[in-house]
Amino acid sequence: MESASRERRPAAVSMSDVARLAGVSLKTVSRVVNDEPHVSISVRDVVRVAIEELGHQPNGSARALASKRTRRIGMIAASTALSGPSAILDGVEKAVRQQGYSLAIVRTQPDEGYDIQHAIAQLISRGSTA
Repeated sequence: MESASRERRPAAVSMSDVARLAGVSLKTVSRVVNDEPHVSISVRDVVRVAIEELGHQPNGSARALASKRTRRIGMIAASTALSGPSAILDGVEKAVRQQGYSLAIVRTQPDEGYDIQHAIAQLISRGSTA
C-alpha cells in the first residue's frame, strides 16, 4: 500500500490522448509535433489546440530513441569563472535553446588532470554531439 504522505505524480499526457481529443490519428499528431508535411493547416490547428489544452510535452527520450538524435549539443569549456567566458557561454546556451536543442557543458580542469579526452568521453556518455 502506498504511503499517504507520498504525492502521486500526474500521468504524462500522451500523443494518443492528443489524437483522441483532436479526433485524428496518432500519425497525424506525430506529423504535427515533428513539423512534417502532409497535414492541412486546419488539422494542424486542431491538433495544436488539443496539445495546448492537454498540456502535452513531447517526450525527449522517446524522440531520441525514434530519431536516433538527442537534440543535445556538447561543449567543452576551459574556464567559465570570469565574466567574459561566462557571457559567451550564456549566449551559446541561448542560441542553442532557440533552435530547440539543449546544451551539455563539461568544464576541463587541466591543473587537476582533467583533460579533453575525458571531457569528450563524458559528453558522449551523456548522448551529446561533441
